[in-house]
Amino acid sequence: MDTSSSGGLSSGPFTSIDGVDARYRMRIGDVTNALQAHFGESESKLPNDVGAIKAKQSWGMAYTGEYHNATVHIGYESTYVTLKGLKTIFDGFRQFGPEGIVLADKYDVDSRPLSVITVGARYDPGQWFVMGEWSHLDSQGSFFGNGTGWYLSGGYRFGEFTPYITYAQAKADNLSDPGLAAPAAAGLNATLNSLLSAKPVQNTVSIGGRWDFMRNVALKLQYDHTDISAGSSGVLTNLQPGFQSGGKVDVFSATIDFVF
Repeated sequence: MDTSSSGGLSSGPFTSIDGVDARYRMRIGDVTNALQAHFGESESKLPNDVGAIKAKQSWGMAYTGEYHNATVHIGYESTYVTLKGLKTIFDGFRQFGPEGIVLADKYDVDSRPLSVITVGARYDPGQWFVMGEWSHLDSQGSFFGNGTGWYLSGGYRFGEFTPYITYAQAKADNLSDPGLAAPAAAGLNATLNSLLSAKPVQNTVSIGGRWDFMRNVALKLQYDHTDISAGSSGVLTNLQPGFQSGGKVDVFSATIDFVF
């Protein structure tokens, strides 16, 4: 059961990969082991007009182990990413000579290595449940920098009604850069810092409930309170002129889930 959002969990900029996938399941005693490996490439669009990001030579491996009511998951992903939407900005920095070249090379994303590791666990004996996940992204100094996210969630089942609570946190580095001192580079500096601030640094508390009022149909209500750190726009998208980073966001959602 999916009870909450991850509140900005840093699990990488891709949601899918086109390629090949292989899985193997094996039972040893009371433990069910599942291994998964994949290889391929991907292309997706990032929010806030950052542009399209392409991934090549993407590969990953994951292990899932199940023992009675407990489940653990470990995954690793490695790829080479290219973000062509930033090329014009970095070419502009390079026009300012050696200092501009150093800055552009620091943040440029052109076939740069990126890796993500995740570790998660869940325990669900039936009446109650608790689960969590930790994830770390390492782009080895490119525009994406390093990011870490985690969440912990738990709930209790009262018949058809399941209340739950979740706490999630996301952190990232390189949210800003002084840029170049040249007055003519002010516009480039502002654009770079606007893009860097799009990386989420925030924490979220979610309280909600699920009501399975019909077979294969459930009503979910959830309230999220998010504190966004200064210098970050969190996971907010479609930012408007005059937007100020940081602050607090409250969201209430109501959904009905169907299973066919």
